[in-house]
Amino acid sequence: MAFQRPSLRRFTGFTLIELMVTLAVAAVLTAVALPSFNGLLRGNRVSSASNNLLTAVNLARSEAIKSNRGSGVCASTDGATCSVNAADWTSGWIVWADLDNSGALNLVPVDERIRIEGAQRQVTVTGTAAATNFNARGRPTAAFDLAVRSVICPAGTPYVRNVNLLASGMVRIARANCP
Repeated sequence: MAFQRPSLRRFTGFTLIELMVTLAVAAVLTAVALPSFNGLLRGNRVSSASNNLLTAVNLARSEAIKSNRGSGVCASTDGATCSVNAADWTSGWIVWADLDNSGALNLVPVDERIRIEGAQRQVTVTGTAAATNFNARGRPTAAFDLAVRSVICPAGTPYVRNVNLLASGMVRIARANCP
């Protein structure tokens, strides 16, 4: 009978027990981190939508000054015409140049649509007016307010932004908590 020496090679890798412990720890960490990640996503969606509105209003104002004609921003459900529902900006909005100085977006003669923004995901946008217009000096015809809110908005969480267009033409964004 021949004597066999034990192999001096070491086997590398994970044992099944080590792999199961690692997976269990990863599952616990994921379960703890997921709710706060959802909150982060909600906050980012609200911030993004309010920043898009800020950009749209500033673009309309600068277009009015640049072209020495009026311009405006209005809520839109189809991306072609302005909506008459003042409260619903969730479906999107249009920034337009008032080429015929009528104070409204007209299809005939065609006013120039500068920017069309579509619906915002998981966010509702409500306003006090369906549109706002700027004169050739960049002054709005009326002040208005928009509220951007996450669809899932637990009471006391900071998932609301108020976008306010002041009579001077300045736009500000203020944080607010869900009611």
